[in-house]
Amino acid sequence: MKKIFLLILTIFILSCNNNDNETNVLRFGIVPFENSEALIKNITPLLNVISKGMNMEVKPYIASDYTGIIEAFRSNKLDAAFFTTSVLL
Repeated sequence: MKKIFLLILTIFILSCNNNDNETNVLRFGIVPFENSEALIKNITPLLNVISKGMNMEVKPYIASDYTGIIEAFRSNKLDAAFFTTSVLL
């Protein structure tokens, strides 16, 4: 429960920096850890909880890899992202 709360709190804090015209949209990046169809199916419940809790639409962005998420942040195309523990730096 604490992990979910911390995740939602982090997303909220990051979403406060949304310079886009879509102020009620959270652009959420995801690094794929399985095929795209399974990923969307498995991540949708989490996105729905975030959407309901923050009272805003959540638009998922599935990058090809970790670097794609970082580049999307650098170009201000994302507000938050989910990084798996399998990402090695």
